[in-house]
Amino acid sequence: MSVWRILAWQASVAVLVALVWGVLSQSPASAVSALYGGAVVVIPNALMARGIFGRGAGRSVGALLVWELLKLGLSGAMLALSPVLLRPIDWAAMLVTLVLCLKVIGVVLLLGQGRAKKSV
Repeated sequence: MSVWRILAWQASVAVLVALVWGVLSQSPASAVSALYGGAVVVIPNALMARGIFGRGAGRSVGALLVWELLKLGLSGAMLALSPVLLRPIDWAAMLVTLVLCLKVIGVVLLLGQGRAKKSV
């Protein structure tokens, strides 16, 4: 399973949840907040994936630590800036989408593990 495929799944879930949330709430602010919640997960993860698996990337424990710290810092900054960037903000939509996007990694890895056992 490629890290880029997992990122694509996360982005897809973010868009799907934002569409559903926007339709059910009839509020564009809710849909935008949900998309932002997905971006808080996907953008830092993409940055870290590029840093760890990109061309010329050093795959060491130190590099992993640096990229993880950058990822966490960017996620925190994006969350801290959300009230400034999103007016009005729907906290529930943003946080539910954020959590669902985080859970995608576990679900995709679990499904991939099931496929690996079947092929063995």
